[in-house]
Amino acid sequence: ATPQVVERFKGRMPFVYLRNEENLGPDANFLQCLHSSHSKYVWLLGDDDLLQTQHLPDLLRLLEEQEPGLVHISPRPDGNPFTVYEDADTLLSEIGIMITFMSANIFLRDDAAALDYRPYEKTNLLQVPMYLTAALKAPRNVMLHLPFYQAGTMAASNGGYNLVRVFVK
Repeated sequence: ATPQVVERFKGRMPFVYLRNEENLGPDANFLQCLHSSHSKYVWLLGDDDLLQTQHLPDLLRLLEEQEPGLVHISPRPDGNPFTVYEDADTLLSEIGIMITFMSANIFLRDDAAALDYRPYEKTNLLQVPMYLTAALKAPRNVMLHLPFYQAGTMAASNGGYNLVRVFVK
């Protein structure tokens, strides 16, 4: 019932809703989202990742004040609402395989949009170079420690939670 839900929110907030006539597959869909966006940041969300919205104002304030290349939403509470990293390698090391969990990453659009994605087509991981490029080109990145996902949505279908089950046949 996605079209009906989208219709309810039309006019209440700015957004772009694209619905394909046929299934493009994840990689082509991610590229379509990236290249259709005209915003500063892009957040690819899986339809099985249900958001809790009470922290969206905190997220918007963080993006505006810190201007990070990459925001990674960590499922591990830290005691702090977020941690700023001026060394992308340290952040990426802490993220590890969780970089594959697409809904956990919000990234600056422009550097990612300039990449040649042909080497990554049909990998089902085409979004990962988007995140890496944004993180490595930015002077700062952020790990966000606020609960953004409703209980039960972090299932085995989400990248880093069970990398082998998702990507190995």
